[in-house]
Amino acid sequence: MKIYLYDEITKEYIETLDAYLDPAETEIKGEAVYMYPANSTEISPPQLLENQTCIFENGAWKITKDYRGQYQCNSNLEISIVENFGELAQDFILITKAQADKIAEDRLYYIVSNGKLVKNPQYEKQKAELEAERIAHLYLTAADVERGIYKAKGLDFDDILDLVNKQAGSIDVKALKIEFKANHFYRGNPLVDSIGAILGFTKEQLDYFFKYKEFPNKEVLADA
Repeated sequence: MKIYLYDEITKEYIETLDAYLDPAETEIKGEAVYMYPANSTEISPPQLLENQTCIFENGAWKITKDYRGQYQCNSNLEISIVENFGELAQDFILITKAQADKIAEDRLYYIVSNGKLVKNPQYEKQKAELEAERIAHLYLTAADVERGIYKAKGLDFDDILDLVNKQAGSIDVKALKIEFKANHFYRGNPLVDSIGAILGFTKEQLDYFFKYKEFPNKEVLADA
């Protein structure tokens, strides 16, 4: 005879064992009497499908969901591994390990929509905005900037001021003089683009300059 053990607390099925006869009771009653350990039943558990387990409740087996060991995330893309059987916690959905790894690598790539993990339709736009923000916060020292411009164009800050003075008032010369005395030049400063345009630098060349402290040639920029 088979008996089926279940966990004392969770009531989840554990294993199947062969029941042992109770010799004394069998002799007294003249028929087979089996010994039942605590938390066991002679009722056989149901056949289970993938992602299912069963618990013994109110004298019967009940099938329940079982996603333990699998990855899950909520709408905020907070990742965890399912530890308990039963339905997933509210707001959580199942995801694959590959998806979990991608979220950890790039939180912009996915969003949760209608209970599913899907690629963010605004991904490219948001990624570009994030990169632009990152580049805008890059900075170089005044010496880095003057050294780079001198190497690329043979000009120093005084030469640049002379060029600006020849423009039709498109740049505030006094403001530019103050910037030239600053300790740092930030890529996001609008004057950087204005001066860059006067010197013939493209936006891409300026971005590269603030990343690597030198202006690229065409071949380098094409591969960047």
